[in-house]
Amino acid sequence: MSEQQEVFIDFDTEDFSEELSLIGLTEADLRIVKQMKPVLQKHLDELSEAFYGRLLANEHLKHIIEKHSRIDRLKQTLAQHIIEMFNCEFNQSYIEKRLTIARVHFQIGLEPKWYIGAFQLLQSRIIDVAYDSIESKEDFKCFVSAVTKVFNFEQQLVLEEGYNQNRKAFEEKDSIRDQLKGQISETVTSLAAVSEETSASMEELASSSDEMLGTVNKTEEQSKKTQKLAQDGFDKMDQLNQRIKQIQDNAQNLQETVANLQHSSMKIEEVVNLVKDIADKTNLLALNSAIEAARAGEHGKGFAVVADEVRKLAEQTKDSAEKITGFIGENHHHMAEVVSTLNDVDQSVEDGNEDFVVTRDVFKGIVSSMDESISYIDEVVAEIQTLSAGVNQITSSTETLSETTERLNQTTKQF
Repeated sequence: MSEQQEVFIDFDTEDFSEELSLIGLTEADLRIVKQMKPVLQKHLDELSEAFYGRLLANEHLKHIIEKHSRIDRLKQTLAQHIIEMFNCEFNQSYIEKRLTIARVHFQIGLEPKWYIGAFQLLQSRIIDVAYDSIESKEDFKCFVSAVTKVFNFEQQLVLEEGYNQNRKAFEEKDSIRDQLKGQISETVTSLAAVSEETSASMEELASSSDEMLGTVNKTEEQSKKTQKLAQDGFDKMDQLNQRIKQIQDNAQNLQETVANLQHSSMKIEEVVNLVKDIADKTNLLALNSAIEAARAGEHGKGFAVVADEVRKLAEQTKDSAEKITGFIGENHHHMAEVVSTLNDVDQSVEDGNEDFVVTRDVFKGIVSSMDESISYIDEVVAEIQTLSAGVNQITSSTETLSETTERLNQTTKQF
């Protein structure tokens, strides 16, 4: 193993000099390690199979592997990792890859004990391969010492970065806890204020709901009274309609009676005219009798007296007949006025009947509208009662929120 190998240790900073100094890793050690690279390349598949065969036997590690990756991919990654280790080119790129491994382990939740155990397993398998390949015990001893330093350095890098990741996580948790505490405190204050405002608003709303319910109930009572009055008016209109019809019937009967009276008056007038004619004839006859009595002289005096009395009676009869004719004329005039008045009454009744129909329809519409209004008011009452129940529930929830806020505030103070 005396052949010189090209190796180097070249970092951007001196941050890792103490680690290298502590474990005593030098470029001479890297040359010893790199001499085994050709041998290990022949055993990469064997090393990968043995390595992951042991890991998959552990259920916890098997679960992590199957959850975050695939075996074939991990075997390729392991082979590449071994080649990079035995290239022995320790530069900043090499460091970054190891730090990335540490971050991945942290992200998937791989605990350091599993990483150390797995790395120890890999180191043992590589030493076994070297044991079969190195003939000189001294050379084998030097290789074991050198490769152990390389593995230790890798473990230092990975474990230190894992520690840094954990510390960073704890610091972030502390920061988040402080932020959360501040946010909770602000939230508690806001919730307390909101709770008080909500409680006051709910009390005001509850009071308004009660007042509104009282007003609506009064409105409903008044509406029912109005509905009753409208219904009474509607009933009165029906009664008035019956009376109007009765008046109309009576007016028609009276018209018929007046017509009969007119007819009777005409008959009476005919009789009176006949009486007047008889009176005229009787008067003429009495006049002739008086003339004849005068001619008779003394013998006709008695007859003359009778004739004169007949004449007077005829004249009185004629005068009475003329008076009756005058009365009949006046009666005709009055009956004509009655007929005209009855016609006016009949027309007024007709007009009144039309107005009645319109008025009755108006009352009917009022009754129907009041029915709808009362139904709507009942719905409003139900809605207000539901609202009142909701307000009471919100008030109860607000009180619960206030109590919860206070407990949250006390819990926050215990952080």
